[in-house]
Amino acid sequence: MLLSAAFPSSPLFTLARRAVVCFDAKLNFDDNAAFRQKEIFAMDDKTESDPREVDATENGLSYISMDGNIACLGEKKPSGSTAFVALF
Repeated sequence: MLLSAAFPSSPLFTLARRAVVCFDAKLNFDDNAAFRQKEIFAMDDKTESDPREVDATENGLSYISMDGNIACLGEKKPSGSTAFVALF
């Protein structure tokens, strides 16, 4: 079972033989599914992610950048929850 939070697709076409073809799409997967979907998460292109978020993830943390000079940094818990601290 895949856990996908979003599946925006544009453009989407129906061919003459009634097959639906997606020409461009972006899939977002719930981080809590990473332990079950190792192959899918291995395909993640980290070059498109914020380097600070990548560094935090590699160290077991969550990092969320916000407008201005503020961000949230949190510890990922084994239960899947995260405890956040706001950074100024």
